[in-house]
Amino acid sequence: MYVLLKEKKKHTNKEIKKEILKKTKKFDCEVEVQESSMDMSALGGSGISVQIKGNDLNKLRSIGKDIAQIVEDTKGTQNISNGSEETTPDLHVVVDKKKAVKNGLTVATIYQQLSEKLKDASEATTITINEKEYSVNVGNSAKNTLTRDDLKKVKLTGTVSGKEKEVTLDQVANFRNSDSLSSINRNQQERTLSVTSEIKDGYNVGKVSSAVQKKIKKYNAPKGYSITMKGEMESIQETTGQIGLMLLLAVAFMYLIMVAQFQSLKSPFIILFTIPMAFTGGFLGLLITGKDLSAIAMIGFVMLAGIIVNTALYSVNIAVMGGSSLINMNRTTTVFTMMKDALAGTPLKGREDIIIAAIAVILVIVFLVFFLRTRLGLAIRATGNNSDMVKSSSINPVFTTVIGLCVANAFTALSGCLLSQSQKSVDINIGQGMVTIALASLLIGGTLLGHGGIFVRAVGMVLGSFIFRLVYTIALRFNMPAFMLKLVSSVIVVLAISGPYLKKQWPQIRRRMTHTKGGR
Repeated sequence: MYVLLKEKKKHTNKEIKKEILKKTKKFDCEVEVQESSMDMSALGGSGISVQIKGNDLNKLRSIGKDIAQIVEDTKGTQNISNGSEETTPDLHVVVDKKKAVKNGLTVATIYQQLSEKLKDASEATTITINEKEYSVNVGNSAKNTLTRDDLKKVKLTGTVSGKEKEVTLDQVANFRNSDSLSSINRNQQERTLSVTSEIKDGYNVGKVSSAVQKKIKKYNAPKGYSITMKGEMESIQETTGQIGLMLLLAVAFMYLIMVAQFQSLKSPFIILFTIPMAFTGGFLGLLITGKDLSAIAMIGFVMLAGIIVNTALYSVNIAVMGGSSLINMNRTTTVFTMMKDALAGTPLKGREDIIIAAIAVILVIVFLVFFLRTRLGLAIRATGNNSDMVKSSSINPVFTTVIGLCVANAFTALSGCLLSQSQKSVDINIGQGMVTIALASLLIGGTLLGHGGIFVRAVGMVLGSFIFRLVYTIALRFNMPAFMLKLVSSVIVVLAISGPYLKKQWPQIRRRMTHTKGGR
């Protein structure tokens, strides 16, 4: 059973999980609750999985019990499963060949006769009623009520000295009760068994997995059987590898761009040497705060490298602009000048800025709504929600992430072009603060319109940016100094971030205020 939590919930996923387990203890059954996070905390991992490969099921189950004991003896693990809990009861029929031969039977004939009595219903023919075909199945009705005791008394027919002789199954066979796995998993045509465990609160999945892995390496597995770490640890290692590759590619591309700019292979290294400083600061921060080096921390390092790259490429932007930090576009033909000529002599004369902005916004919203509803768009959205789910659907999350970044950068370039053409100039610092504005716009739109569909979120983003600029305009109308606009921007962002929380807590705050007034 899957439960989707409300967005405005008062408790965390872990608190809800504990509450469910607490309230279901009285039930006469085993209740298992798994939580799934849709934020970056999911990269931290929540469990361990050990995969055992081999052919013989009995040996697999024996090894599974040993590995489960190793995992249980490791600090930080709980709710260990050896992969053999879900079993089905079996009845093994062992034929006594000597007794079978005396009664004119063989192992093959006993199997055939027994299989005939136990076989499922088979399709004999089909009939057509009102242009619809229906299958007619023929089966043994006695099979449905056959018990283990009845099975022992099943009559078999043998031939002795040319005469038929009937005997019961228990006269020629012995019976042994056992159990077997309810399902058998295979990987590359080999049978597999998985030992799983959850991580206790306060423990790091990476450290616990490493401890388990060290103990497993000391375990002597039988020949032909292999034991490998899977689950969250494998995902974290894969994610860390991808992040490392992204970092190397970023540094490589930055170096190539600077080589083209400086016309030298040595000069760019001066800028590249600033990257280790960022990593040194990051490692010191983790050491001082007592945090572990995790996938999330690695993403932070990539972001630091990105900031350094952005700073280092300032000179590249100057080169793109022809060596000048400011370009005058008064004599340049732009979409705004063309629209101005088109609207000359009409009631819309002088409104070209508003019209082009409206057209651009509408086209972007329409594109986003349609694109994010396509298969590729849904894959990009799913990657943002849960990358593990995307991997299980055979979708490469790296590819969808790159496509999402390409679309985002395309819109960034479009907005920069329109802004430059509108103000008839290009400044090297034109893009400063745009990330802050975008974040504030998203938060303001989400607070006002809520988290609806793609169309509602796109409209909310536009509405949020409009409100952000409106507050800026009001501040300018009150003759606020230019150096205070950064403070205004910071206040707007703080209000946008705290807005959803205050909106959620407002009824409780109001009750407290009412209670305080009543107490007086």
